[in-house]
Amino acid sequence: MSKCISWLENLEEFSLLLQLIAEPHRLKILCLLTERHEKALWGICVSEIVNQFQEPQNLISHHLSMLKRAQLVVTKREGKHIKYSINSTVYDKFKDSLKTIFHFK
Repeated sequence: MSKCISWLENLEEFSLLLQLIAEPHRLKILCLLTERHEKALWGICVSEIVNQFQEPQNLISHHLSMLKRAQLVVTKREGKHIKYSINSTVYDKFKDSLKTIFHFK
């Protein structure tokens, strides 16, 4: 418990992040972006996500916007398209936080 106790000042912020990603659409988007990140593929555009999930474009854009505000995703413009990708720095910190809280190795 000592690791958790020393980490308590960050738990409220971490809890808000967990609440944000608990929404099913955002979780699906994060899973997709994480898969691409692990395959060393940079980014995906909104239309590709819409086609894959069969959800309205405005809904996907809304969830991407929320994930971007939370700094979980980053964007890069390629011509007319904006590609979204996992923010590696925040993603790695998030994974480390989960390991600390739940004592994963």
